[in-house]
Amino acid sequence: MKYCACILALVFSFSALAGWTDGHSLLKALEGQEIDDIGYRSGYFDGYVAGVSDLSVDILWCPPQNVNNGQMSKIVANYLKTHPESLHKNADSLVVDALKSPFPCKKNN
Repeated sequence: MKYCACILALVFSFSALAGWTDGHSLLKALEGQEIDDIGYRSGYFDGYVAGVSDLSVDILWCPPQNVNNGQMSKIVANYLKTHPESLHKNADSLVVDALKSPFPCKKNN
């Protein structure tokens, strides 16, 4: 588990250094999806959310078993729309922030 957390931290660190996708780009992809822009931008949002959530699940956020990709995308979409002050941040950290609020991991004491 600690090994996975270290790998995840490295991936997130490298994405911060490389200046990869930010919240503005992810929101733009979501807006393309909402206007029925079938194609790259539409699939990009759902794919990005699914990829980051798969990489960080049970490490940074802990959902119940019945949460699906569609629900996760809706949670992230709502988060991006209601937190415009955070859109300058890396998209991967925004996805995790959006998911860990409703689905925090229980601390092991």
